[in-house]
Amino acid sequence: DDWQNWWDTNARSMRSENLETEKTHLGIYLTPRSERMLYGLDLTRKLHQEMENFTQSQGGQFAIFVTDVSAKEAKQMEGVHSLNGKYYRTSAAQYHDNLDYINKGFNFMTIPVTTEPWMAGPENPHLNEHANDQVMKDLSIKLEPLIPLVR
Repeated sequence: DDWQNWWDTNARSMRSENLETEKTHLGIYLTPRSERMLYGLDLTRKLHQEMENFTQSQGGQFAIFVTDVSAKEAKQMEGVHSLNGKYYRTSAAQYHDNLDYINKGFNFMTIPVTTEPWMAGPENPHLNEHANDQVMKDLSIKLEPLIPLVR
């Protein structure tokens, strides 16, 4: 009943999520993957490819990153959730399969969040200022080898 509780209190802005059409942050966790989700994943891959092509045409290198908080969140989302009389199955495996599908063949990296606490608030799973600073610092170290020296 976690999703119903979020809905009732509008935690995590739950009332702005549209699970009927999968226009929701939660969609990437829904299992099994729907045709609508696959279409969205394919569009995202095409967008990434266009971004990579443009970046390379300008002499740059394209990279994609996520934090490991997403993986932690995926484990918390594991299971069946009830919302307004309907049931939704989610899985960490589906999240990872979707993420792998979107990013296959691209320079993709996961940046661990080592700062505690990392959440912006009790019901806000975004990174707080300190966690964001830590992730950006660690990301910059991984990106440094991709940046050519200009002399």
